[in-house]
Amino acid sequence: MYKSKASHNYAFATAGRLLFAIIIVGQILGYSSALIPQPLASAVDRYHTEAKPVQKPYEQLNKEVSTDIVIVGGGLAGLALLMGIATNCPDTSVMLVEKRHSYVRAGAILGIAANGAKALDELAGEKSEIVRKLQSRGKDMSPIENVPIHLLPWWVVRDALLERSRELAETSGERVIMCNGLELNSIEEMDDGRAELRFSNAPECRVTTKLVVGADGVRSNVRTLLGLPPAEHTGKSIWRGVIQIDEVEDKHDRSVIETISAKGPTYFLKNDGESFVAVFNEIMPGLLVWQIQTSLTRDEEISSFLASIDDDEDSKSLDALIRRTPHIVYTELLTMNMDHISEDADIVQGWGGSRCTTLIGDAAHACRPTDGQGANMAFEDACILVRRLKEKNILDEDFVSGFENERRSRVKIIHQDQAERALKQGKDWTRWPEAFMKWVYDGV
Repeated sequence: MYKSKASHNYAFATAGRLLFAIIIVGQILGYSSALIPQPLASAVDRYHTEAKPVQKPYEQLNKEVSTDIVIVGGGLAGLALLMGIATNCPDTSVMLVEKRHSYVRAGAILGIAANGAKALDELAGEKSEIVRKLQSRGKDMSPIENVPIHLLPWWVVRDALLERSRELAETSGERVIMCNGLELNSIEEMDDGRAELRFSNAPECRVTTKLVVGADGVRSNVRTLLGLPPAEHTGKSIWRGVIQIDEVEDKHDRSVIETISAKGPTYFLKNDGESFVAVFNEIMPGLLVWQIQTSLTRDEEISSFLASIDDDEDSKSLDALIRRTPHIVYTELLTMNMDHISEDADIVQGWGGSRCTTLIGDAAHACRPTDGQGANMAFEDACILVRRLKEKNILDEDFVSGFENERRSRVKIIHQDQAERALKQGKDWTRWPEAFMKWVYDGV
């Protein structure tokens, strides 16, 4: 166990600035279009790809469903857990409930770090090549920055997990059910230790289960139903865009974008310590990803920031990026307040679950996306929960509390580290000390 206090004594490294940029990878933290300033507002769109066929739309569900585990949320955490249970727990039935009918193909760059890859490998099983297939795409950062991280568009990882989960559901009969379109509105714990779930858009449907796992992200409905405090605003917002270069028809803008793409893995169009504009190239062939992170929200403030780019070439480059991005996603960065959670491994403490309901991933401990550990910690959560399912009875009174207590110390240390490092972005950015880096990437 790595012992941490309020801060670490980080040593400065020459690669710090580049590392800051390339590992601003993270979670989809919930989209909001309420306060989107110009000139980006007209381009913002919640882009939905055509939905992949789901195994069982909620209209086809039986009115009474009984299953061992219900996973609420079909993002990275939920899909990874479903894959892990279906693969490693053949006697356990599981149902995944996702409120969306379609899946978003937009957003962040995701870094699968060594600890996340290790957890995914265990969840997927010995015969699966899912991690190898993912690592055959995207950008391996090990030769560039000596960090065991593989960068990929977020949706590429999600789609791989979705495809594998659907394969397992189709070959497992009624033991594994994936259901889209259900909007959870109540969890009632019953005297026998089970829970009953009800849904606002399907009041006739009743699902009983031994365990509810909230994997529904930073704006978790399960968290709300548990009576836990919501995520807090960090004071930062991000605009993200993705461009497939060969689809840009305008010759001038395409030439400008190709010039940017040739400037290396990461290129800053603007960075003043408080806000930055970064461009990520070479993540996948022909793909360019850009993002603006800022604490500014008012029209005139963001416009002034963008207008303050001194270099005329960079100013024209940013204009071309915004103009040729088909769908810009606006995200308010949120985080869970874990001040009341101890990092002391000797203390017995969870993060708020009940006897038969727990949380994983961002729903439990959304952190600042400083080093891209959010998704990787979610994969670790799923891995530890599957191990516990193989060893313990779900109906044991300490099943949930034991799981959360086992994860709590490591999660708190990394969560606190990411919050402290977020304050240094663009300023006193440094690498992790070797011992801490090894502890993180060695995983669970």
